[in-house]
Amino acid sequence: MWFEKRRQPRLRRLQAIETLEGRAVPTTFIATNAAQFAADIAAVNNTPGPNTILLTEGDYYLGAPLQIVNAGNLTIRSRLNNAADVRILANHPGRVMEIDGGSVDLSAVTLSGGNSVAQGAGVLAVNAQVSLTNSTINGNTATSSGGGVYVQGGTLNVVKSAVGGNSAGGGTFGQGGGIAASNAQVTITTSTVNNNTAAAVQIDPNSPVVPTAQGGAIYTVGGTLDITGSKVSGDSVSAFSSGPNATGIGGAIATSGTTVAINQTTFLKNSISSFSVGGALVQGSVLSALGSSVTITGSTFTQNAPTGWTEFNQANSTIVIRHSILDGRSLPGTYTLGNNSLTQTG
Repeated sequence: MWFEKRRQPRLRRLQAIETLEGRAVPTTFIATNAAQFAADIAAVNNTPGPNTILLTEGDYYLGAPLQIVNAGNLTIRSRLNNAADVRILANHPGRVMEIDGGSVDLSAVTLSGGNSVAQGAGVLAVNAQVSLTNSTINGNTATSSGGGVYVQGGTLNVVKSAVGGNSAGGGTFGQGGGIAASNAQVTITTSTVNNNTAAAVQIDPNSPVVPTAQGGAIYTVGGTLDITGSKVSGDSVSAFSSGPNATGIGGAIATSGTTVAINQTTFLKNSISSFSVGGALVQGSVLSALGSSVTITGSTFTQNAPTGWTEFNQANSTIVIRHSILDGRSLPGTYTLGNNSLTQTG
């Protein structure tokens, strides 16, 4: 009688599930209201990321400033990728958000309503890497500097975004209605910076304090400023004093000790005004550069007030203009600005 030999089962080696040390698993949060949004921010603080917070369409009225602390590789984005669909609003005295350290990309959102703070009513960023992508920063007011955004150290990268209708100052001091930066790397690409204001007022005729306003759109100290393919328009500086002096400089941009590169950018209808009973200083309706290096290439300047060489102010600075248009005049070569005149140098 034949018996069938039973086959011994083949032992298969199963692959073990290994822990991937040093690799972060991306996490996505979805918020539908301000409370959820704040809770998600708290969850990503002091984490390496990457993390994404998706905001469903609607208005997010904040009862207190959002505090983002050392959040690595964090993206805050409109779920439908449209800035008009998500508005993050300060429903309190104070800024909209503060970013301390880390890397944060604000994508397709609108930040508005920041007020009653000295610096950075929309965003205050300290030693952080911040990006604004397809976003809008508008309707924010700081009492001294950076109505829309104030950056101290780190980087600010503005891409396809709008910084408009923000203001800084109102007392005896105002700088950077749209953006103010200290020792930071600021890059603005394919964006608009428009209708921002910096203002200073002194109503005491006996006060020795000279009201000073600088940089209606942008004010920088140290660091770098690179603007490419953008439009800076309708920004303004104003200074008023009942005393002997008032100073207004840099209707659009004012820099101090900054390396500046401007490419393929239009400056339109920026202005500067200053008044006092004893005389006033007005310099640079477009740009005032103090101890800075400025290179302008392929850009257009039109209908800024005052016009002509008074659109630029320089002190211990070098301003080079290449292949640009100034009030309808074509500058096809390389020109160096000095002593209120242009000299062709190449």
